[in-house]
Amino acid sequence: EVAVGTSSSVGYNVGGGFLRFPFVTVPSASSSPGDSYVRINWTTSVGYLGWTVTSYSIGYSTTSSGPYTYENKGNVNTGTISGLTNGTPYYFVVTVNDFFGNVIATSTEVVGTPIYPSIIFSISANTIYFGELNPSFALFASSTNVNGSTAEVEAHALIVKTNASNGYTLTVRGKSLTSQQNQLNVITPIGGTNTAPAPGNRQFGLRAVASGGLGIVASPYSDAGFAYDASATTSSSVGTASTGDNATTTYSVRYVGNRDGLTEAGSYATDLVYIATANF
Repeated sequence: EVAVGTSSSVGYNVGGGFLRFPFVTVPSASSSPGDSYVRINWTTSVGYLGWTVTSYSIGYSTTSSGPYTYENKGNVNTGTISGLTNGTPYYFVVTVNDFFGNVIATSTEVVGTPIYPSIIFSISANTIYFGELNPSFALFASSTNVNGSTAEVEAHALIVKTNASNGYTLTVRGKSLTSQQNQLNVITPIGGTNTAPAPGNRQFGLRAVASGGLGIVASPYSDAGFAYDASATTSSSVGTASTGDNATTTYSVRYVGNRDGLTEAGSYATDLVYIATANF
């Protein structure tokens, strides 16, 4: 029986004459490879009738079925084996250990192949439009409407994926909206403080929303308002990931443009440069 009182047996034919015996559930393991490492995740094992799960160990080998080299990872549900050779398949098992260090259960073998460092970065649209700025209401950039939008919309999406052990940094660089007739006429960048759109004031800013993966939007672009803290020569961090999970994060980027009643007439534009840098 797996718990006291669950047996319906009236004889002692099963278990060599013992009514009750210790039992532990077997963990289910999975692998997630990265640059020179493989991360192993597993389900929790539960002990019954005297067996207590104290720790887990990961066994790894370049040969299926071992022999394995073991690393004790403590009483957790994930562990990483580092220092592996990229491109080489490794075979893994998770063992369950009791208080005395005895192995009381072993998972089914899983395979993982460390992969060479890489980063993938793409942008959904290279050209976006504001239309004619108006001092009476805010305008938001659009990739599909040359007149922009009076409601906040996604202008484009930045898509980042890496297996770099220390994740990545996503930055932007470039001037604010600048008159193409007179480079001295500029729509004022909002700066490093997240600020709500204020029609009737000169404002250029962006905000972003992240989905998927481990990437997050960096301050000051993560709140409901807008900001722009970069310049033609200075970069500003828009997004980061602290580790490379080899999963895709999509950054939905929105832009606001406002002018006051004294803004010089003309065509205003800017070129923004986004760079995703892997941190190996």
